This record gives sequence, structure tokens and C-alpha cells, in this order.
Amino acid sequence: MITLLSKPRTLRCLTRRSVKFATYGFLPGLTIAPILMYVRMKGQPDEAFYDRCYRLRCNKNQLRVDRFSYIGLGCGGIAGFANAFGPMQTAIVGMMIGTVAAVCCNQIKSSTSTQK
Repeated sequence: MITLLSKPRTLRCLTRRSVKFATYGFLPGLTIAPILMYVRMKGQPDEAFYDRCYRLRCNKNQLRVDRFSYIGLGCGGIAGFANAFGPMQTAIVGMMIGTVAAVCCNQIKSSTSTQK
């Protein structure tokens, strides 16, 4: 939202700010995620870990999100060699776009399956 409201509002500035904020959001998340997972699963029996892993691995929607984000990561990394931002930043943006696309695809699939 801040990116859209701040000036100048050119496509180049919007893209530059989006890449910067995506990178700044990714790096803290990379370090905080294991800590939060440890706090959530602390004191749980081994069966809880196996159950959580099984539920994530066998959930079709989660598998779709994972695949789309990997495809976005790869496409963004490859596209990074062709522009000024570099492969790391564009890979992060590609992964974000892939994740959002998968969530949209999951919503469309769930709404069409409930209409049948």
C-alpha cells in the first residue's frame, strides 16, 4: 500500500520499491520461521510432528502452492539475469507471485467444486 501511495508513481519506481520490500520481508521471515515453528511445536509428542508433516504433504492445495512458488522462484531467478535487479531479488518476487497465483487457483478450484 505504501508503494502505491508514495511518489513518484512510475512503473520503474513501483517495481524497484516492490523488489526492495519483498527482499526485506523475505530475509526476516527466513530467520524467524524456524523460531516460530520451534515455539509452536515445543512440548508436542513425536506423533504431532508426523501428523503435521503428513497433513502438509497430502494436502492438494498446499502442494499446488509449493509447486507454483518453486516455478515462480525459478522463472524469477532466470529473469533476473536479463534485467538490472539481479537474480536474487527477482527470484524472491517470482516466488511471491507464484504463491499468490496458487492461492488464487486454489480459490477458483474450490469455488467450482462447490458449485457442482
